Amino acid sequence: MKIAFITAFVSCTRKARSRVAPKRILTALVLVGCASVPFPCSAADVGKQLTPLASEALRLGFAPPADGCAVTSLSERTTGTQFIRGRPEGPLWVVELRHEDGRLVQVTSRDAPPPAPAYSDGVTRTLVWKDVPVDQEAEALAVRVTVRLDERDPRLSHWRIEAENRSRQWGIWAVHFPIVQGLGAGDDAYYVWPLNVGNKVDEPLERLPMWGPYPAASPSMQFSVVGAANAALYVATHDPQAYTKEHRFEEDGQGAAQIRLTHYPQGMGEPGRDYRLPYEVTIGVLAGDWIDACKLYRAWALDQKWCGPPLAQRDDIPQWFKDTAVWFQGSPHAKEQDYLQGRQIVDLAEFLDVPTAVHWYGWHQIPFDNSYPEYFPVKADVPIWVEKLRAAGVRTIPYINARIWDIETESYKKEQAERHAVLKPHLRLPDDVAFASYGGHQFSEKTEGERYLENWGKRTFNVMCPATPMWQQKIAGICERIVGELGMDGVYLDQTASHMVRHCFDPAHGHAIGGGHHWVSGNRELVRRCKQRMRAINPQTILTTESCAEPYSFDALLTWDGTFQAPDLAPMYHYVYSGRLVTFGRAQGHGSRAKDMQFAQCFIWGTQMGWGSWKVDSPNARYLKVLARAYADQAKRFTFYGEMLRPAATLNDVPTESVQWMKNDGRPNRRPVTMAMVVHSLWRAPDGALGLVLTNWGEDAQPIELEVPLAKLLSSVANAQAVNLTSGDTLATTVEGGRMRLKLEIPGRSARVVEIR
Repeated sequence: MKIAFITAFVSCTRKARSRVAPKRILTALVLVGCASVPFPCSAADVGKQLTPLASEALRLGFAPPADGCAVTSLSERTTGTQFIRGRPEGPLWVVELRHEDGRLVQVTSRDAPPPAPAYSDGVTRTLVWKDVPVDQEAEALAVRVTVRLDERDPRLSHWRIEAENRSRQWGIWAVHFPIVQGLGAGDDAYYVWPLNVGNKVDEPLERLPMWGPYPAASPSMQFSVVGAANAALYVATHDPQAYTKEHRFEEDGQGAAQIRLTHYPQGMGEPGRDYRLPYEVTIGVLAGDWIDACKLYRAWALDQKWCGPPLAQRDDIPQWFKDTAVWFQGSPHAKEQDYLQGRQIVDLAEFLDVPTAVHWYGWHQIPFDNSYPEYFPVKADVPIWVEKLRAAGVRTIPYINARIWDIETESYKKEQAERHAVLKPHLRLPDDVAFASYGGHQFSEKTEGERYLENWGKRTFNVMCPATPMWQQKIAGICERIVGELGMDGVYLDQTASHMVRHCFDPAHGHAIGGGHHWVSGNRELVRRCKQRMRAINPQTILTTESCAEPYSFDALLTWDGTFQAPDLAPMYHYVYSGRLVTFGRAQGHGSRAKDMQFAQCFIWGTQMGWGSWKVDSPNARYLKVLARAYADQAKRFTFYGEMLRPAATLNDVPTESVQWMKNDGRPNRRPVTMAMVVHSLWRAPDGALGLVLTNWGEDAQPIELEVPLAKLLSSVANAQAVNLTSGDTLATTVEGGRMRLKLEIPGRSARVVEIR
């Protein structure tokens, strides 16, 4: 279907001074059915600065149409914070197009003829580039951009782009929009983005680029934050279908950074196919910081289909899993070394004396990263170890890969797996690929395309298209056998949430080629089928995956790779999804002190701890037992079932220690991690009570003085009390101006949970 409103609008602007009645114009726009906001055709200052859009909180300024309408001003008005430094010269949008012969070109808002007269009513601004040339085609494209202020929330604006493609040779490949330059400058600037659970980078211009294709572990959610001293810039896509997209924070060529969002159409590269962004980009300004931005995203995210009801109300997750405090990771079976590891896990479970689970590798006869998905037959002693672990109270969650198929396996040929693998497109990249999209890197030099291959270890694998029923049933059948034949308590699907989307161009798979949301909807159906077949045998089973991509509806998400992003970790995911989605585990590495720090961080962030194996008589195991007991007895009510809030303010100086989590190879995320000896977090339980969760991971006792803004968190502060749930004692506090102050002495290697009610 052609985007007829562009044609109608262009025709209208050509007659801007004609006698066409406004009513006639409105009727024409309504008939084509594409205009979201009816508007008259008005003359505008094509060669002058466009009138800013402004609310009481947000001000947006644009360059003149002749200069491409770049965003030149973006400010939070109540604090006077201007996020754009200098005068941006780049484009507002870039459209990449592919020719039938595979060539890739791009057109931009700066290179195109100036847009037609712009419409603005003070709330909405509309710009139309009516005759955009592509290669040798003079009027191949028409582009419309709409920016509107949110009528309910003065902090927000919403952005959309649409393109009418009149070409019979060129197809829209990717759309980069909006591009906002001049960001991240200043001593007080920082950037927060959802790399796994979240990263906060305090020297953003020194760390460019930071980017990733969504959905994956980078980014795991659809928003990022550019911070300043007193305000924060929020950039998000509130997209309930989870279309494939990219979010980049990169150099803008003028000494600052730019945010560039890239969108991949359904039917990528199909000549004559129009494009309309199927969701809006939201740009907002907050008189606050990145935590406020997380809560803004949470207000949207909790209503999405991948986010179920509060964990306290969910009956689709077994209680044993809700109660799990510690995860092990290992390969328990008869081989001597692995037998010792299995015996160690049993001993640890008995020592910790809390509900535990094991992420089980090596249960199949094939080597790791070899011959997937031929996991059966299993090692002969696996059923024996399932019973040993169950007797020790350890639930068993084995590893499988749900994304790749070894091309050298017998099943690959017998089941014609290649037909169901991702098909790459034919593409001829130009010499200058500065704007070449992520999708452009998955291309074939063959005109008919070829299947996507990856190497893991010494083997070669096809990446399978998750939208194919064959692959969905293949993985679901494996999960069914694991539960039915081995009696295990769930399955871990590797790579589903962690790895980037691979655009598939095979129309035989039943989805539109290229972009869209078939990767997510296909994997969601795969997850649904796995759960259905597992729970038909045992309703008390779970399905987990690697990393934190939000849209797939797994029961739990392994955050092991958080260790590899230290020391910039920030609990974005927890601020957004606490009390709704479950996280577990952290990779263990680089010494005993690093493990203690990781245990402490998981404890205060509400992540089920562990994901390793430790000697029972080790200091790590003893500290983990303290945390696990505190979690099971007092903290879980807050950190598992509750919502993570902004932490209480620390009023005294608390000693810190710097520890190397990973071998320092010079990369910024391999710097030592510096953490206070006493760390803490603040939570709201489902019943409304507040919970302070603290631990001292050092050897010596430490005093700590905290301030909690009660007036913002409780309906009444008049009779508020703080109770040490660990001892049952009521703490001495002072309440002034709606703020509670309290002092605690935290013994070394201990935990405390304080309820405020």
